Amino acid sequence: MFLLFVGWAVVVTWPLTSNIATYVAGDLGDPLEYAWMIGWGGHAITAQPLALFDSNMFFPLENTLVFSENLLGLAIPMAPLTRLTGNAILSTNVAILLSIAIGSFGVRRLAMALGAHGGVATLAGLAFAVAPYRVASIAHVHVLAIHFLPFALLAFLRLVRNPTFRGAGVLAAIVGAQWWTSMTGGAMTLLVVATAGVWWLVVRRDAAAIRVVAVAAGACVAGLLLAAPVVVAYRAAVEDHPNYSHPEIEVLDNSATPSAYLFPHRGGGLTRSAYAALAERFEPARSGHEKTLFPGAYLALATVAAVVVAAAGVASRRSHSAPLHNGASAMTAPLLLCGLIALLGFALSLGPKWGGADDGFPLPFALFDKVGVGLGRVPARFGVLVTFALALATALVLGRLRGRFLHAFVALSALLLIVEAWPNAVQPSRAPELTEAHRALRGTDRTVLVLPTTEWINGEIVEFPSVVREAQILWLSTANYRPMVNGYAAFLPQAYVDITKGLQIFPSESSMALLGRLRVDTVIVETSLLADTPWVDVSHHLAAWPGVRLLAEDGTTQVWDISQAADP
Repeated sequence: MFLLFVGWAVVVTWPLTSNIATYVAGDLGDPLEYAWMIGWGGHAITAQPLALFDSNMFFPLENTLVFSENLLGLAIPMAPLTRLTGNAILSTNVAILLSIAIGSFGVRRLAMALGAHGGVATLAGLAFAVAPYRVASIAHVHVLAIHFLPFALLAFLRLVRNPTFRGAGVLAAIVGAQWWTSMTGGAMTLLVVATAGVWWLVVRRDAAAIRVVAVAAGACVAGLLLAAPVVVAYRAAVEDHPNYSHPEIEVLDNSATPSAYLFPHRGGGLTRSAYAALAERFEPARSGHEKTLFPGAYLALATVAAVVVAAAGVASRRSHSAPLHNGASAMTAPLLLCGLIALLGFALSLGPKWGGADDGFPLPFALFDKVGVGLGRVPARFGVLVTFALALATALVLGRLRGRFLHAFVALSALLLIVEAWPNAVQPSRAPELTEAHRALRGTDRTVLVLPTTEWINGEIVEFPSVVREAQILWLSTANYRPMVNGYAAFLPQAYVDITKGLQIFPSESSMALLGRLRVDTVIVETSLLADTPWVDVSHHLAAWPGVRLLAEDGTTQVWDISQAADP
């Protein structure tokens, strides 16, 4: 059955998978950063296993991997493939496929554990994979990679049936793995398990329920201890960089509103016109690309059908499943759990203040800041929990259909899911090619500046496209992993800002002196990226600078040695 979900992941990501070794999902910004992360993890786990977070970007700073999500929970399992092929793009795309397949398979297993019919549970898993927000997340791997979440709930349900140390260990391992894979997903997983604990206390209301919740709480604490290196590294970044946390205005801009749940990511060829009409009607005023929370055609229609079925009393009263407790039906209690998870996701997705407005009344998300965790940048991402809960709830209700009604529903639903999934809406981009000039630095002790770097208007205002361009440079560094001044992350450290401001005119006496103080001895020039930048003639000036020599050149990449640069 798992192979079905692997095949479905190929469908959902096509045509990315037809160019799996050379293309990234989406543009040449964030997706290249994630490819670099996967590559860095595969490199560092053998090259410097005790310093995984000291990545090669933003030299001379340390602990720089934590300036974005680190993805080590994906990079380390992918390390054998990365080292064998030397292709972090391939490893990243395989990780995307596996994340979709594992998460969707987990939804199926969880739906069945809650009492859903196998066929409808399979539909729930397939629908979760093709939901517009999940499709949009293919380009944001740390958002996509919440595949351990359904298994955490499965582990909790097993503790309900048999609260053993072994079961607690499984839950701890799952929580820890999710935190290593995605801190966003780790926070969601802990909150969902906590919600399940509250649910079980409400459903059971006895000493046995308290014991289960206590064991689960201990397991979650143990899971956080397993993820301690990640947590400690991020806390160190908060202490070392006073401006590390996100400003409230940015968080408010990325908070959902109720109408965002009717706003879809653009659909594939067969759903695009319908989704475009919805998008035009419900597009948020700000940061719409982060708020595509419409659950998808299948889940929307399945939710309506489930409400009709439940209201008409079609849901079977002759379930062969044993009641969870004291006569409560096998469907009612799981539906309560789904409702609590949906409510959790919806409430948190709205951000710290209602309407994403500075004068809105406070909402539960603000508690993250109160307990010292800090405000996450995109509260809307918690809306994926609503999609998750809808997939489970519709499977529970519609799985009670019988005979020809069930068969017809499964057949029609499968057809609708195929229509929704194909062709895919994600447009892949070809990654820049690593050259022999880049590889020439492999195994050396050189420290690098790559030009062009970030541009500043009048020395104060960042030229945003130049920041995104640094993602390409970050990816190209996977050819050698040499320490470099350049970097691309959710957080730009002040040291990087100061350095790049000092390099706007290069080469010059002051900028050469700055690189000398930093012990940067190599400049890589990407000539294909120089147009309309302050460094458009940098190659000519470097060639004329005393003591500077060209080390390597391949296509549009030049490598210059400036270690012996003299005064002009």
